[in-house]
Amino acid sequence: MDNGNNKASDRNNQNRYGGGRDFSNRHSRGRDAPRQTTSIDGGNNKGSTNSRWANVNRSAIESGSYTSGNGPRWSNQARGDHNAARYKQEHQLAHAEAVFFGDSFIKLFGLLNDFSDSLNNPRRIEVQKYKAASAKGLCREGNENRASIVKTVDFIRRQQDLSSGTAQKQRSNNHRPAYQHLERLVFCFGSVDVHMSYYYKKFVQDQPLSEDDLEVIANNYVDFVAGLDTGKPLTKIIVGIYPSPLCDKDVGASLLAYGSLETQEQVSAVDASDDRFIESRQARVDLFNRALRDRCDGHNSNGSVHGKLEYWDVREELLTHDDTTGKPVVRDTYKDVSDLNIHLIHETTLQLWVAKWSWYEALTHNDNTKSARHSRQQKAKCNAQLTFLEYLQKTFDEYRKTKPWAERTHVAETQGIRLSL
Repeated sequence: MDNGNNKASDRNNQNRYGGGRDFSNRHSRGRDAPRQTTSIDGGNNKGSTNSRWANVNRSAIESGSYTSGNGPRWSNQARGDHNAARYKQEHQLAHAEAVFFGDSFIKLFGLLNDFSDSLNNPRRIEVQKYKAASAKGLCREGNENRASIVKTVDFIRRQQDLSSGTAQKQRSNNHRPAYQHLERLVFCFGSVDVHMSYYYKKFVQDQPLSEDDLEVIANNYVDFVAGLDTGKPLTKIIVGIYPSPLCDKDVGASLLAYGSLETQEQVSAVDASDDRFIESRQARVDLFNRALRDRCDGHNSNGSVHGKLEYWDVREELLTHDDTTGKPVVRDTYKDVSDLNIHLIHETTLQLWVAKWSWYEALTHNDNTKSARHSRQQKAKCNAQLTFLEYLQKTFDEYRKTKPWAERTHVAETQGIRLSL
């Protein structure tokens, strides 16, 4: 977990781009996700260069010359021991205003923590990333990811109790309860189910998921979130899954790289099917997201006792229509330079959320109000520090250097990452 409370979780993110490349987690997968544990999400082999995603190109994947592994920043650690350490150091989470839970698509929100670290400011969010976590898995008793989230929420509830009443007076002045400023929980799951498991179930297990199956997964996932008791009502945000940025011709190869397919014969079967077409892929995304939104509305209508549910997505901002075919496609601004990467560029996509969420946008500002006693020299140093947007440009430039083999030039390389929103 990227909670910043112990060295094992690499608080300062010294190897930011060494992301875990194992997209298939046997602990969270159960029987619902691929068995293979190779993907293009980074690597920890000594010979590899640092990269947010794997620094491999198509020829490396097809030749099998890339290797699997887990990077130090984003890999899931042994949660039990780390949770124990985290509970002993809960005062480090006293500033947290939001906790994010999700699969690998949650990682982009963690750039705010990196920015805070660069300013030597306390982190104001916590990001818990669960490798290869499916929404279906969260709804199954005994699932490791489900248990970890429940354990965190239980801890939040206890901390809420400690932050009020006589218990607060009994605590040391320098030992503040964690999560005393917590206002919301954010959940980002479902991409594994729609973009990965769907193909594994159909083309590997020969147990295809129907539209009804996907709706049931979405509904059960929202029900799980709605039932989490945090002690006091907190806003719970469900983030809709992102459209697939892949071109039709790259779907099979991408699935093989991520471990959702196991053989070249299965790749050929995908490439010969209608499931590879962007219209079909986007229809599944829209169906899943619509189910998420409707289920959130249903809980709110019935009076959600553990906090209001909000559904958000950036579908309209991400998608455009191809000038030639008229098909929906992800805008180049958000696509990675790797043709097989199913993830979106962090720095540009994050700006969409900054624009949508005023509360998140407020966290991107360097808060100098509490430093009114600082000297002029200290204040001048704060004013000279990078803004969040400038920081994102810096991290994008660093990331882009990790893919010198990419043939495509990203628009942010020539025009900068700033969006005209």
